[in-house]
Amino acid sequence: MGEQHIRFRLRLPQNEAIVDAIAFGAVQYGWDCVQGAVRIVFRLDVNEFRGRQSLQLMIEYLEPAP
Repeated sequence: MGEQHIRFRLRLPQNEAIVDAIAFGAVQYGWDCVQGAVRIVFRLDVNEFRGRQSLQLMIEYLEPAP
């Protein structure tokens, strides 16, 4: 993904589904150090890789959950 971007695999607590997410410029915001539960602002996107499409969240903002 490069040195500035981070790919996440997020688990939704309501149904334990796993969703892929990506944060461009994550390192400059310090998001690479965040662990555990988080709150995020995102927009939905479709990831296309090797002819397959899947849901992907584009993270716009991220912070540790209280």
